[in-house]
Amino acid sequence: TFSMLRKACEKWVLDYEKFYYQYEPERVSACPLTIHGLLHVPDALVEIGPVWTHWAFPTERYCGRIQPAIKSRRHPFVAIDNYIVLQAQLSQIKLIYGVESELSLKVPRSKERKRRNPSCILLPPHRTSSSVPKTIIEKILICFATRFDTTKAVVRRHLDIDTIVQWAKVRRLNGGDEMAASALVPFAEDRRDTTFIRYDMLVDLNTRRRRVQPVYQKQSFYRQLQHILVVTLPAAEELGLNSQTTFVLAAIHRCQVQGTSHSGAAYYEQMGALEVVDMSAVQCLIGRIEAVNDMRKFVIDRTGTLQSSYYVTGE
Repeated sequence: TFSMLRKACEKWVLDYEKFYYQYEPERVSACPLTIHGLLHVPDALVEIGPVWTHWAFPTERYCGRIQPAIKSRRHPFVAIDNYIVLQAQLSQIKLIYGVESELSLKVPRSKERKRRNPSCILLPPHRTSSSVPKTIIEKILICFATRFDTTKAVVRRHLDIDTIVQWAKVRRLNGGDEMAASALVPFAEDRRDTTFIRYDMLVDLNTRRRRVQPVYQKQSFYRQLQHILVVTLPAAEELGLNSQTTFVLAAIHRCQVQGTSHSGAAYYEQMGALEVVDMSAVQCLIGRIEAVNDMRKFVIDRTGTLQSSYYVTGE
């Protein structure tokens, strides 16, 4: 019952003060406000119900939104009330007169998106070419040399390194995943690692037999997305480009898959070489589970309709 809960909270606070506060004024720092707040928990449950009925993630977000409005320590609730009223009035003005973009104090997220191609959209933040390592530049040259069936020297003549831009995130269109570049989005223990991806490529089954007609088959690979690159090439007859063209590339770190488990899950222990591919080949995010007894990491691949790629003969 609530009376039992009220007595239990009171006893806990008294015991806490006895052990930590010890009734000495110089030890008052051991009694934060949250300790006193426990005394009000039973009464709050009686008045507004359990926590799950009135506190949720939207509530927390809203509290974080109005917190900067507290400018006065003497009258905090007056400041909050004024802020809410002004926000409501401003929202109505935007809706009635259609001036939402004109009155916005920040750039809309849709306008921060750049370099959209048919399969994905890039999201901020972004960095200039000075942040691109030289090793990545060499991989870009190799990527274009393979794409245009030419040499690195030819590509280098037309590639302006100063135009290369790095982006932090990429989102597959039509309900696809949002993936992050590990070079610009640091890993944190309190959030998911959205840098490991699956990408599909057409592989020549007769690559070791040069005199045999190529036979291409789609294969899936698992990699870590390290850099998202936007590269612009000018019109160049040597490259077969009739006009200036922008390419979205992905610098990915290879997961050296060693085999599959009895359930079909691929696993790896080490990372391999770095390569640059077209972003359209990147399909979706993958999950990873590290084995308890060894260093193997098992891949969780959510293969489905949204993550499937299709290749049409001749493209």
